[in-house]
Amino acid sequence: MIVIVIGLISYFIVLLLKRGDKLEKIARLVVFTLLGVTAGQINVLVMHGIKGIFDNPDAPLLTDPANAIYGFETPLNLIAMLMCIFAIPLLANDNAKRRTLGWFFGVIGGITVAVANFPTHFIRLVTNDFLLAGILGAALAISLLIPAFKSRLIGKEES
Repeated sequence: MIVIVIGLISYFIVLLLKRGDKLEKIARLVVFTLLGVTAGQINVLVMHGIKGIFDNPDAPLLTDPANAIYGFETPLNLIAMLMCIFAIPLLANDNAKRRTLGWFFGVIGGITVAVANFPTHFIRLVTNDFLLAGILGAALAISLLIPAFKSRLIGKEES
């Protein structure tokens, strides 16, 4: 637990030490935190989904909606997780084109997380993990789409 707290404090310090106005620092703090937390939450759900697919190789995987949903949710979450992970260094890059690519990865990843996990929550009501993931994905996409945040994160295009 101490290692996690030290790592998180270091992460926040690095985000806040970079030059920029107050809104830029808030945008970085919110977006990069959501990217990391969303990727971490989705990592757990991807492993759970893969386990669910391999634990039920028989007919119930295809006929039971509570198991069949893994075939929908797991691949989407895997792709979204990778997009969130790749978005972090791209958004932190000095190159405006790479920051733009990172912004797109983050938006698409956030929307994909929401699309994959909100329906899964209502089919598998035994846990709220899918609802939490959907909320994180929606919050990530919305925060990246806020015009003031977008302009602070991407900056001006290079000539």
